[in-house]
Amino acid sequence: MSTPRLIIITRNPKDTAVSLFHHMRNKKSFDFEGTWDDFFAMMKQETVESSNFFKWHAPYWKAYREGRINALWLHYEWVTEHLEEAVAKVAAFVDKDLPSETVKKIASACTLDSMKANPKADCSWISGKQGDAKHLRKGGKGGWMDVFTNEQNQEMNGWIQTWATLMPDLDWDYGV
Repeated sequence: MSTPRLIIITRNPKDTAVSLFHHMRNKKSFDFEGTWDDFFAMMKQETVESSNFFKWHAPYWKAYREGRINALWLHYEWVTEHLEEAVAKVAAFVDKDLPSETVKKIASACTLDSMKANPKADCSWISGKQGDAKHLRKGGKGGWMDVFTNEQNQEMNGWIQTWATLMPDLDWDYGV
């Protein structure tokens, strides 16, 4: 029996929070119409979707570092800047030998603009639950700087430092 393979793509927690805020506001199923400040308070109470970013990541990172799971761990920010290399890494991880033309074609289909233009990738097929907003919004890194207050940034930095002890060597690119 082969070992299951897990592909984990993580994004820095600050941009993830902003993305989740828009996700929850734009999907009717969440019934959330609050402000960013409301969302930030909910994050502190762990009442947002997926509860706590760090509690989700910590056990996977530990298992990955200890070699208990067969995982390919990638960072969203790196993937978006190195799409062809990321596609090749994923292919190698799942033992697929892809010609360079196929890698380029897949990478092209994975750009944010290409996915926004693809109704299947942008989840427009779930329109009844999503409302008018598109699923794919902005992408990139550093957008959190336009949303977080200085106080919220300091508070998030504190959470990151607290959880860093459980996730040594897990560094994120904040776009600063």
